[in-house]
Amino acid sequence: MVREVFEFQTENEAIDTMAYEDSVEFSIEESEQIYFDSEKKCSDYEVILKRLSDGKFFKGKYTNWGCGQYEAEMELTEVFPKTITKTIYE
Repeated sequence: MVREVFEFQTENEAIDTMAYEDSVEFSIEESEQIYFDSEKKCSDYEVILKRLSDGKFFKGKYTNWGCGQYEAEMELTEVFPKTITKTIYE
């Protein structure tokens, strides 16, 4: 399975898209905090973005250092949705 890799032109573009959902090209489908450092007061996030032009999904990560300071990966890797059905008996 070949996965597409999307690369942002600038880190500001990556931060605006992943942290602020300020993009005409992508929408945030899911955002999850995956790490928190209570001493440094910083958090790492993993996001799933949907490219609006073709409906493809991509995964990326960014760090919120607090006080409006962010750091983001420049590359997004294509991911594929997988539906899992769970049966619950009552």
